[in-house]
Amino acid sequence: MSNRNFILGIEGGGTKTTWCLVGADGAIAADGTLGCGNVAVTGDEELRGVFRTIAQALPNPPVAIGAGMAGVVNPAAAARVRALLGEAFPNVRAIIVEHDARSGFLAAQPSGNGILAIAGTGSFVLGRSGERWARADGWGHVVGDTGSAYSLAESGLRAVFRQFDETGEVPSLGSALLTATCLNSLEDLSGWITKNAASKKTIAGLARTVIEAGEAGSPLALACITETAGSLVRSVAGVAHRLEMEHPLVALSGGLLVNAALYRDEFSRQLVKCLAPSEIRVSTTPGALGAARLAGAVIAPQPLAAPPIADVRSSNTEQRNPRTRNLDQRTLPELADLFLDESERVGPALRAVMPQLVSATELVVASLQNGGRMFYIGAGTSGRLGVLDASEIPPTFGTSPSLVQGIMAGGMPALAVGVEDVEDDAAAGAQAVRQRGVDARDVVVGIAASGRTPFVIAALEDAQRRGAKTILLTCNPRRPAMKAPPDVAVDIPTDAEFLTGSTRLSAGTATKIALNLMSTLAMIRLGKVRDNLMIDVKATNAKLRDRAARIVMELTGWEKSRAEAALAQHGWDIRSALASNESA
Repeated sequence: MSNRNFILGIEGGGTKTTWCLVGADGAIAADGTLGCGNVAVTGDEELRGVFRTIAQALPNPPVAIGAGMAGVVNPAAAARVRALLGEAFPNVRAIIVEHDARSGFLAAQPSGNGILAIAGTGSFVLGRSGERWARADGWGHVVGDTGSAYSLAESGLRAVFRQFDETGEVPSLGSALLTATCLNSLEDLSGWITKNAASKKTIAGLARTVIEAGEAGSPLALACITETAGSLVRSVAGVAHRLEMEHPLVALSGGLLVNAALYRDEFSRQLVKCLAPSEIRVSTTPGALGAARLAGAVIAPQPLAAPPIADVRSSNTEQRNPRTRNLDQRTLPELADLFLDESERVGPALRAVMPQLVSATELVVASLQNGGRMFYIGAGTSGRLGVLDASEIPPTFGTSPSLVQGIMAGGMPALAVGVEDVEDDAAAGAQAVRQRGVDARDVVVGIAASGRTPFVIAALEDAQRRGAKTILLTCNPRRPAMKAPPDVAVDIPTDAEFLTGSTRLSAGTATKIALNLMSTLAMIRLGKVRDNLMIDVKATNAKLRDRAARIVMELTGWEKSRAEAALAQHGWDIRSALASNESA
């Protein structure tokens, strides 16, 4: 196949149609996004216009087309799409048309077995085990689409009207839906839905409102999210049962699963309980590339490769460590001694960047004092360390959970199960920053051992556009430069790892210490520490109540009984107990 021979991939969904032109080397030469591509709800003229627009945008003509289109549930629908594509592209050698779940599957799992769960405007589940395939849903919103954005929005709407009928009060979710639709009453909302025959896409758009209400703590919205996610889990379990798959790899796709972390986390929680999958991962490969692979099997001897990522071989963490060669031939005492020797190299590496760590901490302090928040963002080990440090701040220093937040590539499922491919999703990193509402008062700390993780770099770049202060923490002084440098870069010169490329070791240790340093020193500057005692620690168990008593005893000279009595009187709030002594 010549490099001049290109394959066009088109994926049509209920909300948008995406396309990409792929060369023989697997690189994407051009791509774009257009309107709805669900053939079940889109007429010939509209589809014809979409295909013509794509044809006009191509820099090179394709030799073949692969199209994965929502609504292609029978041969007649596939034939209709082939005919329309043939009009727009009369000289192609082959046109392959399948349901968009098939192209999505090839994007997520191009050569293996597993299950793909798609939840966007509609929903579809597709599984493969060897030569066997099984599907669930994809029947459309009238009789199916369980677990989709449409299903979630419909569940939310029904719940609002049901609660109003029972109580006479409009719940907070109802108010949010009225705000989203610019309507003034539930009567108006009902009329808007029924009399104006609101489209599937329009109703599905209200799923975002249900998600936001759930994030704000609406019990009604959370119940709808739980119910809707559970219906999708049952579809996945049904496919796994029919294919006799135990602990399958489950890939996730579609706007609801990819972009709504609250929904994805609930789905993953229920799926783990129901099916115990070997892995849950978000598919970051464009669905249009999976569509191109449909035709690639006809034109090329091998499936098209995904676009290459940046070279990471120059990173310190990827170098082989000459001191730790022949590990498999050493005794356990020798290995332990060598491991500790290597760990001792972390301290000098951190001291080498002490000025930068101090500058970074000053940025954090200034942001928090100005009413801003601190965000850690990372993938893999780096992301988990950021989430860990953020989660410890509220109980240790008595802060709101929103003050220091962790953003993890892949969300909650990636905290416990390796989801390595999500680190390459730059769009998701930028989206996470947007959806957390980062603004000019905040500070964002990007954590990436190699200094090149697309999820992290895109998040920092988006934070910069929003006026936030940015810090990049890496273990690679030879990292690639960002388009716009961060306010502070901390490139810890850790040496080659004990195990080549295993950044959970020296790089992970150095990163954890750096994060501990920044957050702890910032809390000291915010007045959360007196002497070297944590005066805002939350005394939520017996051990911490004992610690609180000892802190009060140290700072007041009281006996334990008096300290405990003062704490009990003030709800075990150390600061209030100390204030009562100072005012006495």
